[in-house]
Amino acid sequence: MRTKLDSRLQGRLSALLPGHIVKCSFASDGVVGAAIDNPATGESWWITGIAKQSLTGKEPLEETVDQLLVEIRALRGEEVPLLLAVEESSALK
Repeated sequence: MRTKLDSRLQGRLSALLPGHIVKCSFASDGVVGAAIDNPATGESWWITGIAKQSLTGKEPLEETVDQLLVEIRALRGEEVPLLLAVEESSALK
């Protein structure tokens, strides 16, 4: 099951981040981490704390991928689209 979840997340992120190298891995406690490298710019990120449960099922996976993309944009200093920012703040309540 770990391999399937790992490859689903890795495949989805790779599809949405062309030119990036994405590698996902499970820690011994079941938490998932994603290493994302952009060779063209030299940027790289290590995002951890992704719960295994957030990768099971199509909708939870898409929500997790969307959140990761928002975090990557923020790390790059890009503005987050207002709709996503509103959705995030609603989800935190």
